[in-house]
Amino acid sequence: MRRFRRGARAPAPLVDLSAMIDMVFLLLIFFVVTTRFSRDTGVRVERPQSARAAAVAAQVVPVGITADGAVHVAGREVRAPGAATDGAGVTAAIAEALRAARTRDVLVQADRRAPVGLALMVRDRALDAGAARVDIAAVRP
Repeated sequence: MRRFRRGARAPAPLVDLSAMIDMVFLLLIFFVVTTRFSRDTGVRVERPQSARAAAVAAQVVPVGITADGAVHVAGREVRAPGAATDGAGVTAAIAEALRAARTRDVLVQADRRAPVGLALMVRDRALDAGAARVDIAAVRP
């Protein structure tokens, strides 16, 4: 007969975690593959409504125009509200963003209260910077 000693403990049971680790990596790969990254202008704008709004190319350079007249290219402010409308800085910033993004499409996201003349100036500067297509963002009613 076997004698039990006081203080002697049975070995702790081992838990195999390899299946759980495999599942975590599979979920990680799934989320990385299915995630869609979008480039935002970095400013919040209320886009105007349009019954003919349609999807645009996935790879675009975002240009935001706020209601007070500030212009943001790819999240960086390039024209402060009330600044002169010559647009040389806007042209340079869009050209740089087009080279960095390796695309020729620009998406202008103008606030619905933004001056129309400023939106047209940004469109013209984007074409001067080498953009092949300039779209204006809108939402469906």
